[in-house]
Amino acid sequence: MDSSGFSRPQLRKICQHASPQSLLILVQGIGTPAPTTWFEGKGSTWDQFLPNSVLPSPTVYCFNHGLGPEINSRLWSNILDRGLVLLDDLLALLNARVECLATALERPTDFKDVVRATAAFIAIATPHSKSEDPKDWSQPQLLVGTRGYHKRAPPTSSDDAKRLSDLCLRFEGAVGNVPILNLCETQDINIKSVFVKSSRALIVPENACKIHSRLEEFIEVPGNHLDVCNLVTSTQVGKWIQQPVAAALSRISRELQDDVPLSVVDSVTIASHDAAYIFYKTDSGISTKDTSNQAAVAVSDTRRDGLSTLSDFSIIKRDPILPCHMIAGSKNNDFYGRDEIVAMIEDSLAPMDQSGVPKKDLKTFGLCGPGGIGKTQVANAYAITHMEMFEAIFWVHAEEVTVLADEFSRLAEGLGLVLEGTPDARDQVVTRELVKGWLADPVTSYNRADNNTDDGVAWLLIFDNVPNPDILTDFWPPSGSSGSILITSRDTLAKTQFYQIDTGIDLPPLSAKHSAELLLKLTWRENIAEEEALSRSVAEKLGGLPLALTQMAGVMVRQSLSFADFLRRYNEEETHGTLFSLSLEPRHKRNNYGYTLASVWALEQLELSSGLLDVMSFLDPDNIPEKFLLGNIGLSTLSDFPKTVTEYQDARYELLKSSLIMKDSSASSQTIHRLIQDGARAKMKPERATNVFNAVVDMLYSMWPLAEAGVRHHVGRWKDCQMLSPHILRLKEHFIRAGSSLMSIWKTNLNFTTLLNELGWYFQERGYTPEAMDCYQTAQTNIQYIISTKSSHELSLVAHSQNQSEEYLLLAEVHNNIAGAATEDNDADTARHHFTIYKEMLQDSEKINRNVSDSRLTSSLYNLGMSHTMKGDYNNALLYFQEALQDAASLPHPQSKIARSLALINLGLTRWLMEEYDESGSLLETALQERELLLGPNDRQSMITGRILHCLGNTRNSQGQLAESLDFHERALLHFKETVGNNHHRTGNSCFKVAEHYMRIKKLRQAIQRPLLYMSFSSPNSGTILNGLYRFFFEEF
Repeated sequence: MDSSGFSRPQLRKICQHASPQSLLILVQGIGTPAPTTWFEGKGSTWDQFLPNSVLPSPTVYCFNHGLGPEINSRLWSNILDRGLVLLDDLLALLNARVECLATALERPTDFKDVVRATAAFIAIATPHSKSEDPKDWSQPQLLVGTRGYHKRAPPTSSDDAKRLSDLCLRFEGAVGNVPILNLCETQDINIKSVFVKSSRALIVPENACKIHSRLEEFIEVPGNHLDVCNLVTSTQVGKWIQQPVAAALSRISRELQDDVPLSVVDSVTIASHDAAYIFYKTDSGISTKDTSNQAAVAVSDTRRDGLSTLSDFSIIKRDPILPCHMIAGSKNNDFYGRDEIVAMIEDSLAPMDQSGVPKKDLKTFGLCGPGGIGKTQVANAYAITHMEMFEAIFWVHAEEVTVLADEFSRLAEGLGLVLEGTPDARDQVVTRELVKGWLADPVTSYNRADNNTDDGVAWLLIFDNVPNPDILTDFWPPSGSSGSILITSRDTLAKTQFYQIDTGIDLPPLSAKHSAELLLKLTWRENIAEEEALSRSVAEKLGGLPLALTQMAGVMVRQSLSFADFLRRYNEEETHGTLFSLSLEPRHKRNNYGYTLASVWALEQLELSSGLLDVMSFLDPDNIPEKFLLGNIGLSTLSDFPKTVTEYQDARYELLKSSLIMKDSSASSQTIHRLIQDGARAKMKPERATNVFNAVVDMLYSMWPLAEAGVRHHVGRWKDCQMLSPHILRLKEHFIRAGSSLMSIWKTNLNFTTLLNELGWYFQERGYTPEAMDCYQTAQTNIQYIISTKSSHELSLVAHSQNQSEEYLLLAEVHNNIAGAATEDNDADTARHHFTIYKEMLQDSEKINRNVSDSRLTSSLYNLGMSHTMKGDYNNALLYFQEALQDAASLPHPQSKIARSLALINLGLTRWLMEEYDESGSLLETALQERELLLGPNDRQSMITGRILHCLGNTRNSQGQLAESLDFHERALLHFKETVGNNHHRTGNSCFKVAEHYMRIKKLRQAIQRPLLYMSFSSPNSGTILNGLYRFFFEEF
């Protein structure tokens, strides 16, 4: 209806609580149902379910504005007028002091008090736009069109559109710290018209209702404009509103405690503005000293004339109190090992350059890294050691917007810009803008006539523990500021322009040297020789993480643990959960940092990445390939591992944002700190740990390039083996360190044992025989345990089955590999023992099918022959070689030729040792010709051709054909270098042979230089080669 005949709008009380603690104000929309009829999904009205579920002891009011979408109504003008009445009523409600809020705000009331007392604002399909175009404010015409064909509302005027735009702009500024729930309609409604065909439209579409507030949450409701208020569920609203209500109650409680009598407040600093003063400028003027209710009423009368311009606060600026050093925490006497980082920060943030010329621009630096890495301590050390450089240093905790707002209020009081306890000091918008204003113009006095901004105060602002860049938006110094800003954050992007930061660093762990020295200092063991020796081992376990070093030093001191005692305890991985929770340092040290290793990373709060992090906690921390993680998306047996690329990217982002993982510069792999891995595993219950262990095993097994049965040494698979081998090795370490109960479960995983055997063979191919043997021995123990745990019935079935069991065949391969490793170590007895077992197991097995891929029996025979050669038992060796050649002949072509290669090589080598040089040469030439026919000349499939060339070089040397011998040895050296690499012992042997040749022909420079061109001095063989060259040189010359 038109408002012309309607009496004054008013707040109507519809629910009264005996001891109210909150107010609920409901305002009806235009042409929508009354608030008392708004039903949520379970049948309760809003004025019922909100008080019953989330609001403490509320009194509920409904504002009756009396407006409707009628013809000839200047609806927007009427809405603006009714809004002023609503503000008046709210102020009167506060001033009357008949409700609970009056006790929280016993001071002159103004509109800021209304905002300050507001816990939350819920907008239901409410127009909001900063546009001045009348076409963007067409809601009245649309609403009238929903009523009938013959109704048509007048268009929105330009003046109304401008006033509405201005009002929305000011509203955004006023409610910047108020949580807002914005509920938007999503279904259009029929718009009738007598002139054109009826159409459908959204009355308030999404782009016309978003407030764009920092604390706004936007929810789309499946309904049209007229019924959206009845489609919102109590779960949606109730769950959202709980947090802002709790925060408001806490804030009001603090204000009650901090309140001071008006008599002690300087009247010139009191911002005494009512609703009209904040939103409207009046020509009649407003007295800042008259704070009575009568003044508010008078202004309300004046503003009905249509005044609509936002007024500035009329506050006399107070001079700052300088110097002002507001630094969190005292000097940390245990701060150590970060001098280079502090110097790096100084280079970036110093107010003057090295020539003493002031730096005019804003200077910024970001310290990034995971919790416990020491970011806050570095910032604290920089601030404390640079107080002479900066006349003002401000430390603000930046975990949340509300915390930042409180911190800026504290800064305003500490700097002297407001008096403590005054309304201005309590108004966080005022204090924030006062501080930002001073940072932009850091004067020593506002009242000096000769004040010159060119001589501004050097200031340092430290934002500690920033979670995201948006949180800093309203607190960032204005453009043109020339101070220095240091931020600390777990987000690795906090050192980039994403945070408006020019430069920064991902704070690394302490070096091994500094970590060990800090441990000795913290435990008072600097002069104990045996402890100094072990300090580096402890530091390595703790990964250079300052929190870990400090916390564990406290444990060692309080529990009288030597470093050796601590290492034994730390190696019991199942006790990490308890150990990481211990906090035994003195209280004065704990007060500086409230976290422990069990709590610092807040792993239990991860929403998207728990599965990904748990998987990564079992892998090698220094290089986790993106290829490996992406390759297992949707394939992992772990329920919470990402199943899509999007899920993976979201999970990775969550971990990166907290610096729980880091990406390398090429973005092809991730890294994770070892202690974060330990912390993640420490939180796992045994069942979870087993599930993750099995999942990681399956992931690695699915991507490992299994060696072909009976055909080894292929170098083509080494690239993938190199990528995955550190992770299998790391998994093996976790297995060995696991408690007995977990180990007994994990060792039954057949794929894990297969991976250990495969890893051992890869190490053996690359020349790392001790590491290979270690893998084989663990695999042998596991597979024997698996077989022993099978019931006798299962064993009987296996023995008579057509296909031999996987377990049995795996055990056979382990014996074969142990024998091969023993051969590399020249341990003939061990080699012969295991080769014999391997041959017998193969012969007993019914799974030896004569097919393309199976030449294992052939290899077992020539290997067994080689073990006899090593013992000088040439006759038996020859018998096994002949049997191997006969077995190879039964294989299909071309596998028969490939299987013959090593048999001919070993036979040729044996004939050479028997001094049958012509026979040896003939056998080796045959082997070389057969491989060239199959694979082409100079193949690089494996090192086998290199072995033929090396043996031919030896044979030609014994035959006196030295030039041809040198040629074969040089070809062998190049072949080994390009297949097995510089670090393999066969490459080393060939280097030495080539050097011998050059020694004999008196080319001493080539004798030294030529082999070393192929050798890496990090190679385990380089020392042997140099010693051999040195000995040969002095023996011959």
